[in-house]
Amino acid sequence: MIGPFAELWKLQLQLTTLAVQSSSVIGMRMLGMGGFWSVAPSEMDRMVAEKPEHIGRGLIAAQAAVMAGASPAGVMSAALKPVTKRVASNQKRLAKRGPDVTGRSGRKG
Repeated sequence: MIGPFAELWKLQLQLTTLAVQSSSVIGMRMLGMGGFWSVAPSEMDRMVAEKPEHIGRGLIAAQAAVMAGASPAGVMSAALKPVTKRVASNQKRLAKRGPDVTGRSGRKG
């Protein structure tokens, strides 16, 4: 049997990872807006459009977890899973692009 706090520790790790990865993605996107990080021209649209979809998926996952009788930490973990997966993929994708040494990324003209 796993201790009673194992599920809470898992949730805390998930939340901490989400916070660190989110700030990394935000930083790279902000640098991209300033032309210092290589981002696709569609990045600004993407960062707005992806949120409702993945938050909706999280709500559906949370409802399914509630109906399955999950604990509160289990429900929260299920709700976060679609968002954490997207943030992790965004971080990986943006990190691969790297800094824009030309200074033209994210700028029009």
